[in-house]
Amino acid sequence: MFNESMEFVQRDSDSKPLISVIVPVYNGEKYIEETVCSVLKQDYDNIELIVIIDGTKDRTSDILNPYVEQGRLKVLEQENMGASATRNKGMKLAKGDYVLMLDQDDLIEPTLLSKALQLAQAAKSSGVVVNGQLIDSHGAVIRRMYRFRKPTLKLKDMLCKNQIYTTSQVLFDRQKVLLLGGLDAQNAGIADDWDLMLRLVLSGGKLDFLDEMLMSYRIHDSNASRNLDRMLTCELNVLDGKQGRVSDGQIHKMKSYRYLYHAFRLAGAKSELALTKKSLGNALVHNRSLLLQPRFYAFACYIFYQGMRSSKTLK
Repeated sequence: MFNESMEFVQRDSDSKPLISVIVPVYNGEKYIEETVCSVLKQDYDNIELIVIIDGTKDRTSDILNPYVEQGRLKVLEQENMGASATRNKGMKLAKGDYVLMLDQDDLIEPTLLSKALQLAQAAKSSGVVVNGQLIDSHGAVIRRMYRFRKPTLKLKDMLCKNQIYTTSQVLFDRQKVLLLGGLDAQNAGIADDWDLMLRLVLSGGKLDFLDEMLMSYRIHDSNASRNLDRMLTCELNVLDGKQGRVSDGQIHKMKSYRYLYHAFRLAGAKSELALTKKSLGNALVHNRSLLLQPRFYAFACYIFYQGMRSSKTLK
């Protein structure tokens, strides 16, 4: 354990930028050791690893104690604050030039930090987003995250879709994030990463994409993003927060896409057809021009097909 006033000691010379890895943990005993070990195996050696136990009641502290005793990481325990507030606290405690906010159940490849840092310095990035893969609760690969190249993430594309799966795949310039006030805790750890990316770009920052498979995002029933209605609410809140900086027409258009995606995910999850139709209708309320797009009709057919299959299954 450590006191918040303690100074961290860099593990290498001052000539190499220090990278801070912040891992908030809440009831994460199942995966936390595997996650921590993926950080300790990095080929970049000027790292500080800070794990913040956010009011958890499980064995996380006992699991991490041997690593603390070896001086390989720092652990702070606190009353529950939530993921966003905990990440913000970690960034303020950290000393790194760059920061990676790693989820308690995700994994990073040994070269993620070195390769992301190399691009960040060369491209003068506010953040570097890496490619990766989705894995299940047992670590089996589901699919890769992205199948297309996008060297720099543009505001238009980022508004259209929440393109970032997780903060675990982004190496940030820590000072630039702190200048923006960090993550917005209002969005409760769901769309806070998307909101941060948008604010970075709107403030003149640049996000670059590294198309290499350098991390694994774990999908399981405890993921916050599995709550589809809450996810939609948070994403709409993010867009509302951009009023005045993005045109009203663009915000309505982006909201229509969020409702469409929500309907798509509801259909895939075999939710009630009425809920799916409601999201589809809300998409049209915000963007009537969808009626002129052939893809919209193909999309609607898929949604209703899934809804009918779900209804038959329930019977």
